[in-house]
Amino acid sequence: NTYYGYITLLNRLKKDSFGLAKVGSLRVSTVRGWLANLKSIDGKRSLSRSTIHGYKSILALAFDLAIEDNLISSNPFKFDFRKLLSNYTEKKEGLTPKQTLDLLKFIKESGRFQKYYDAICILFNTGLRISEFAGLTASDIDFDGGMLYVNSQLLKHYNVNNYCWSSSQECQNFSI
Repeated sequence: NTYYGYITLLNRLKKDSFGLAKVGSLRVSTVRGWLANLKSIDGKRSLSRSTIHGYKSILALAFDLAIEDNLISSNPFKFDFRKLLSNYTEKKEGLTPKQTLDLLKFIKESGRFQKYYDAICILFNTGLRISEFAGLTASDIDFDGGMLYVNSQLLKHYNVNNYCWSSSQECQNFSI
C-alpha cells in the first residue's frame, strides 16, 4: 500500500542522519551515497532495488516542491538511478517443474501442511498473489467458462488488527 510505503520512508528518515540534513545542504553526491548505502546496512542486504528507487522518486517529488517554493535551486534527487545501482539486481529463479511437484507431494503427504494443499495448487497454477487468492469469492469463479475473475484482494493494514477488502478501483481487475 502506497500510504504505508510513505510511513516506512518517514520512519527511516527520522532514524537516519540523512533525514536530519537541511534541505539546502543536500548535494547529488550526498543523495547518491545515502541511496547506495540503503542496499547494505551493517554488511547485510537491506532494501530491494525497487524500494530504493521508490524512495528516490518520493523524495524527488518533495524536492520539486521545494524548488517551486524557491527554497532550493536544484533537485539533488534528479539523476539517472540506473547508473547508481546498475549491478544491484537480484536474479530470481522459479521452481523447476520437478521441484514444484516435489513440494506439492510433500505438502499433500504432510500432516501439518496438508490442509493448505488445494490453496497452494491454485496459487502455483494461477500465479495469484496470496492477497488476491484470499479476496476470491464464489461469484468470482465461472466453472462453465473456466474463468477466475480477480477483482478484489484482502489486505492487512500495518499496526492495525483488522483486514480490509480492496475494491476493484484500488486493485487491478483481470481474469484467469
